Amino acid sequence: MKKLLSAVALLGLSGALYAAEPAENIVAQLKAVDPRIPVEGVVESPLPGVYEVTLASGEVLYADAEGKYLLAGELYQVDADKGLVNLTEQKQNAPRKDMIDAVAAEEFVSYKPEGDVKGQISVFTDVNCGACRQFHNRIVPGLLERGIQVNYLAYPVIGRERSKRTMEHIWCAGPEERLTMMDKAKAGDPLGNDTCDTSPVDKHLQMGRQMKINSTPSLVLEDGTLVRGMRAPDELARMMGIL
Repeated sequence: MKKLLSAVALLGLSGALYAAEPAENIVAQLKAVDPRIPVEGVVESPLPGVYEVTLASGEVLYADAEGKYLLAGELYQVDADKGLVNLTEQKQNAPRKDMIDAVAAEEFVSYKPEGDVKGQISVFTDVNCGACRQFHNRIVPGLLERGIQVNYLAYPVIGRERSKRTMEHIWCAGPEERLTMMDKAKAGDPLGNDTCDTSPVDKHLQMGRQMKINSTPSLVLEDGTLVRGMRAPDELARMMGIL
């Protein structure tokens, strides 16, 4: 599918128009190229004359009203206050939020502030990832101080099999024991590699792939905004509207 879309993006679509409405034109032209292209919807984009095409995979493409040309890429808005705003990325916020909201509380390894919870961040992490360890030891305490709960999801991408076994061992433990084991793993201390039938690690991996998570730590805010890499506690709190 990716090769097909790349070819379409480079060469442009051709052929007769099949309908008068832009959405119908675009779908008809795509289906004429390959009936397997899974178009979920077509709506006007913020850019005049350009339409946003959403595929079943969540990928967003852009087309002209006649459906003759297709662009595979990201659309940015220039905002005087916010700078460059990635509108294509924002389109994924709602699906990400829905996926996170569907995760049962017991599937997270959750670090909760002592006082009131003002907000929550979901974090795809790998226990053997250096940046993840820095995030855990340097950033998480600051988030807790600001009333932000940190919910870890397992995403073993560094030394995958070794990380996966360690993370399954953590997630197979009880809620309180998980915190102690996670702290040890993030400090580089060795843990066991016992597994269990109730481990959600494979489920978290699948969800992360759906969200196109390609690095750790990757953070998902409550509105579904994806934040890749390290950010200071105050910056994250401002992004969440807490500061």
